[in-house]
Amino acid sequence: MLDPANNKFRGPLFIVGNGSSGTDLLLDLLNCHPDISLPPNESEILPYWVRHWPSYGNLRNSEAFGKFYRSYLASRRWRGPESLYPPIHEDRWLALCPNITPASAFEAIRRHDAGITHESPRIWGDKSPGYVNHLPLLKSLFPSAKFVHIVRDVRDVSLSMNRRWGKNVVRAAYRWNENVLNIRRDSMPFLQDYLEVKYESLISDPRKELALVHHFVGVHENLEWQRNIRIDGNNTKKYLNTLSQRTIRKIEEVSSAGLITYGYQVDNPVPTRQINRILRLYYKLLDGLNLIRCRSEHMGFLRAFKHSFWLYNTHSNRLRSLRISNSAIDLSQPQERRRE
Repeated sequence: MLDPANNKFRGPLFIVGNGSSGTDLLLDLLNCHPDISLPPNESEILPYWVRHWPSYGNLRNSEAFGKFYRSYLASRRWRGPESLYPPIHEDRWLALCPNITPASAFEAIRRHDAGITHESPRIWGDKSPGYVNHLPLLKSLFPSAKFVHIVRDVRDVSLSMNRRWGKNVVRAAYRWNENVLNIRRDSMPFLQDYLEVKYESLISDPRKELALVHHFVGVHENLEWQRNIRIDGNNTKKYLNTLSQRTIRKIEEVSSAGLITYGYQVDNPVPTRQINRILRLYYKLLDGLNLIRCRSEHMGFLRAFKHSFWLYNTHSNRLRSLRISNSAIDLSQPQERRRE
C-alpha cells in the first residue's frame, strides 16, 4: 500500500547504473511491490529523441507522427527482448499525448510497456543503465523524477562485462570511474531525489536495502520478493579468484578515485591514471568487434552488425553531454531539421 505520509510520488522512478552493476536485480525486486510497476525492457533512447526531436517535424501531423512511430517500432526490434505487452497502437499513443513532447511520448510508452494507465496510482518509471549520464536532462524533462543509482565494485563489473561481452577490463573500469564520479556531481542540485544503493549491500541484506528504497519512493515495506526472487549473497569479489594481480592493478589505476569515493577497499591506492585518446579509441574498436562477435552467436553476423550499429548511433551512453530542457522544444509549429 502507498504510504499515506508520502503518497504524492507517482513517478517517474529511474533505475540507473553502470552495466553489470545489478540494475536487473533491483528492477525485479522493486517490481514485486504492488505499488511499483516498471517495464522489463530498457529504453535508452530518450536522449536520442530529445536531440533529434526537431527533425521529426510537426508531430501533430499524422504523416509525421506515423514516421516517428515506425522509427519507434524499429527501436523495439533492435533493443532485444520485447516487453510483456505488444507495441502500443499508433492512434492510442497519439491520443495519450495531446501535447506532444519527448516527456509525454516517453511516459505513454513506459506506462504501456509496464501495463499501467495514466490513471493508475502505481509508480511508473524506467530501468536503463545508460541514463546514468543523463540525470540533469531527465530532471529537466520530469521535475518530479526520482533516481536510484546502484553501484557495484568496478573490479567485479569489469570482470562481468569481459565475460559476457568480451569487453576490455581497463576501458570498462575507466568508464565506470567517469560515470560514478559524474553522477555524484550531476545529482548535487536534487539530492533529495537521489539515492545510492551498493550492490554488495543489496545482496547481503536485501530487506534492509529495499526498505530504504521503499521509503525513498514513499511506499510501505513489502516482502513479496522473498517468495519470488532468489538472491546469491556470495556473488561478490569474484575478481579475486579470476583476475591476475597485474590486471587488478590496471583496473584500480584507472578507477581509484571512484573506488575511494564509494568506499571500496584499495590495498595500494594511487592517483587515477588517465588513458590517452588513441588508446581509448583502440579499446573502443576492440569492444565493438567483440560485441558483434558475441551477438553473432545468437543472431548471426549480419543482424548482429546491424544491431550494434543501430545501438551505437542511438544509445544514451553516446549522448552523455546532452543538456536540453524539454521546455525549450516548441511543438506548436513544425520543426525545421537541425543541422548537425
